Amino acid sequence: MSKLTKEEFMNALKTRIGDSTTDEDLNFLKDMNDTYDELEKASQDTTDWKTKYEENDANWRQRYKDTFFNKPDENYDDGKIDYDKAEKPLTYESLFKEGVKN
Repeated sequence: MSKLTKEEFMNALKTRIGDSTTDEDLNFLKDMNDTYDELEKASQDTTDWKTKYEENDANWRQRYKDTFFNKPDENYDDGKIDYDKAEKPLTYESLFKEGVKN
């Protein structure tokens, strides 16, 4: 099967459709033109996606494994509030007073 240039491809479509200007035929031509352009652009992508995926996967696996062997950072603040060390002790009454903020 031969690969057609864009001009050959569009001429083949013109031969099939002829002088028709119906909405269906015009939409078909637009879709075929857009599809050809996207396929042409995709064929120019020379990125080795398999290698890129494998490197990324190995990196994440290593990082996950390292979480089991490395100590957590002592300066890390995970955003949790230690209510036992709160500046102002909370009481049951203070939690349910309207308009009062702690």
